[in-house]
Amino acid sequence: MRKYSALTLMELIIVMVIMFILFLISVVSYRSLVDSFSINEVSLTIAQDIRGVQRAAMLLDREGDERWLHGIGIDFTDIEDREYHIFKWCSRFDYYDEREGVLTGEIPNLAFGGDPVNACLSSATRDSCPREDDNIDAIYVTETKSFAQYDNLDFEIVGSSILPEGVRYILFESVSGKAFFYDDSGCLLNYSVLAGELSLNPTVKLFRLKLEPIRGVGLADRKIVVTPVSGIVYFDIPD
Repeated sequence: MRKYSALTLMELIIVMVIMFILFLISVVSYRSLVDSFSINEVSLTIAQDIRGVQRAAMLLDREGDERWLHGIGIDFTDIEDREYHIFKWCSRFDYYDEREGVLTGEIPNLAFGGDPVNACLSSATRDSCPREDDNIDAIYVTETKSFAQYDNLDFEIVGSSILPEGVRYILFESVSGKAFFYDDSGCLLNYSVLAGELSLNPTVKLFRLKLEPIRGVGLADRKIVVTPVSGIVYFDIPD
């Protein structure tokens, strides 16, 4: 009589368990790879945008009919919702040399008669800042960058014990490219004005934005760091 060989039930279960384990390993590895690509892509994009905004401020990237700009910046107040806004801060003056004697060594809004106590970003908004507009400071958003498709990542501003909410606005001064940090209400953080003199605030060290995979599959987070004054951008070493 001819004999037939077959797997026993126990052997079949063992094979299925092994296949299931291999499948889980593949899924975890795939997710880790996707998260790694996402963090790299997003962090490089944001870093390039920050550098690009600083370069645009230094080159004074404005339209031919625009007023003088205090600076160009990025509003990170909505970053937890995976978006930020690139904006221009329009002055009330047409050209730099109208108040040239007042500009030296001052922060952008003080240079054009801003409040030396509060030193906050303008709360006025405009769709643009051509010269025929009303003669007041104004902010207008030129571009909104959305990362809604990266729902596998958490975006978080890293604060400190002194500044729990962290830096929410970064403004680069026109021509000089100097970085100014502001809190969520738009008030200046990294400079103080004492007796009419501008001085660096040592308690505000850096801007940090942390990108972290939501699934937590062992991939380290990435921090995008911007230094005060110079605005140099680099990637922090993971905690």
